[in-house]
Amino acid sequence: MKWLPELAFDASSRFTLLSAAAGEARRQHVARWLEQAKRQGHAVWMLPCDRRLMGPWAGLVELFGDLVPRLASVAPGLLVQHDYELAIVMPTLQRTIQVRNPTLTDVSSETERTRNYPLDRAYRIVHGLIDLLAEGQQALGDPSYALACEDIDHAGALVRMFVSELVRRRGERIGLKLLVSCDPAATERLVGQLPTLDGGVRLELAASRPAAASPREMTLRAEELERQAEKDGFERQALLPQLIHAWLHSDQPARALPHQIEALSIYNTRGLYEDALFYGEPALEALERHSPDAVMDRMNICVKLYSSYLGLKRPHDAQAIADSAMAHTDTLKLLGQWRYMTAMLHTRFLPQRDFSQAERDLDQGLVELEQSDLAPHTKAFLISFNRNGLALVRYLQGRGEEAIALCQWGYEHMAQQLDSREQRLHRTVLVYNIAQVYSTMGNLDEAIRYLTEAMADDPNYSEYYNERGSLYLKLQRHEEAIADYRRAIELSPPYMEVWTNLGQCYKALGGHGDAVEAYSRALDLDPKATLALIGRAQAYDGLGERAAARADYDVVLALDARQPLVLMNRAALHYEDGAVQQALDDLDQAIALAPDMAELYENRAVALRALGRTDLAASDEAAAARLAAA
Repeated sequence: MKWLPELAFDASSRFTLLSAAAGEARRQHVARWLEQAKRQGHAVWMLPCDRRLMGPWAGLVELFGDLVPRLASVAPGLLVQHDYELAIVMPTLQRTIQVRNPTLTDVSSETERTRNYPLDRAYRIVHGLIDLLAEGQQALGDPSYALACEDIDHAGALVRMFVSELVRRRGERIGLKLLVSCDPAATERLVGQLPTLDGGVRLELAASRPAAASPREMTLRAEELERQAEKDGFERQALLPQLIHAWLHSDQPARALPHQIEALSIYNTRGLYEDALFYGEPALEALERHSPDAVMDRMNICVKLYSSYLGLKRPHDAQAIADSAMAHTDTLKLLGQWRYMTAMLHTRFLPQRDFSQAERDLDQGLVELEQSDLAPHTKAFLISFNRNGLALVRYLQGRGEEAIALCQWGYEHMAQQLDSREQRLHRTVLVYNIAQVYSTMGNLDEAIRYLTEAMADDPNYSEYYNERGSLYLKLQRHEEAIADYRRAIELSPPYMEVWTNLGQCYKALGGHGDAVEAYSRALDLDPKATLALIGRAQAYDGLGERAAARADYDVVLALDARQPLVLMNRAALHYEDGAVQQALDDLDQAIALAPDMAELYENRAVALRALGRTDLAASDEAAAARLAAA
């Protein structure tokens, strides 16, 4: 990244970083940049991105808050198409825009929400918003956009992702000019987090902030926000970050704690794990300070922190929080639940798996749950949940039949003990788990049967359609696979995996043009998706577009050169283009990586004969025959 001597609007630069102390002086520089952009015909926005004041989506709330009313009059279908993303970022829109396809995860109560969304689900929201912005600009007939994101160093993780991915995916299409500002102390970190930056400007400015309100004034502000939040749940979600900020800076900061716990729960469930920690870690500190004996609040916070750390691939932090939680209780019902979570650490998340320890934890937890004073229906659910953990252990041990039996037992146990309307999400997960085990065992028909049963109970869960589509693809039931992949795409903001799978299906049918389109959509979302790159290269080859195929193979090998089959495929393209020596070079590398693959020697023999090296060609032909017969 190059550093520029001054901040001025530059039509040739898409993404600029301003490193300067926050305050009125910096704001004036940014305002001048926007005014220059406006004079050159851009639509402009100043976006305050400090999540400390406005929450995880600070900045995007203002941007889409301005665009949505305009789109409602000219392209209401776009708002329907992106209803899920908009509902997450601006909850109050749900008064007028209903999310069409809620899942059981979305609608389950806090006590029954036994599955969180993965981090990838949050990434999908970002990509959906980028699509909406680009499609909305076209629908509105707007000129190119210039955005100035203030306090990007205090933005939520997904807002930072949004600005980088917007530049990469749609920057050129919408004529984007983007300026992000940060404090000098955060400059080096931001340069690493925003890899698509074109340039930067450092300004020596005096830091200044508006005069802070007094603690008493902030208490009055918090009380007013509390009254506003009583309007409905949508208003409450929208105001929650402001409410937390106001109470934290009031003369009664302990009153922020229940709101911090609520924010932790909301963002944890949705897969916004970094933002969940932003509220959850201070919540645990506040609990220690103000309410150290609040056992259930501690449990609630620690469970959410545990899953947030796991969502961010920080298993040792999850283990530490589990150990801390268990040290603060001797209550059997809580110990029984934490045994399950420590078992999952040893089963799935810690670098060294320890199935024996996991099984000991689960068995001890089972004893504690059975001896606890839990209500019978709650005990029945938690015991089923515990045995589902053991089913996972058996599954990973390769003991599939035992895993299936445990899942079936858990389902039947809940059916006997619980009302049919209770714990619907967990019942569905048990059925889905059975489908997964059958799939691993190679019994695809049974896997499809159980997965279809799970889908009947949770019909809007996109991932189920994606997975069933892949089962159909393995069975060469291509039309059913395509229908499932298309339904998966309809039910979710965009994600790379389903578009890649759709491309695989079209390629298997010989529909190379459709395959290229699907793979390209996947690569728009993740340009390093190796399977999509290889699939698109093969589809291009099928269309006779060898240069495009070779370009994709080049990208794959730049990402990972240790791929003998990709080297062989590129060698074939070189050979067809008359670049026989380049073909030979690729085949030499491929054989060095996979010396027991007969097909590589067969291909190299062809290249050697074309170069007149018949003795070496004969040697490779003999090697190929020997390996093929082995």
